[in-house]
Amino acid sequence: MVGGDEMGNGQRVDEVRISFTVSAGSELVGKTGAGIQQYWGVGVISIAEPREGGQISFTNPPDIPINAGSMLTVKGPKERVYALLRKGIID
Repeated sequence: MVGGDEMGNGQRVDEVRISFTVSAGSELVGKTGAGIQQYWGVGVISIAEPREGGQISFTNPPDIPINAGSMLTVKGPKERVYALLRKGIID
């Protein structure tokens, strides 16, 4: 049974999940997943790093620095994720 505050996938109703590519000028470059969660209050679910030959490497260690071109998936309270969009931290 799904509670009143959760959807069937375990995500809370007041949370959103968004995927995006980190731009070169982003404040996220050099930050870690743990740092993003601590500072902005959103969790980094996955980090995908483009590699040579079109390969993509998926990681989620909280202490790996994020690079320009990294593809992130983050999840958190709507107001915090939308604040990152409004501030231009997420394109």
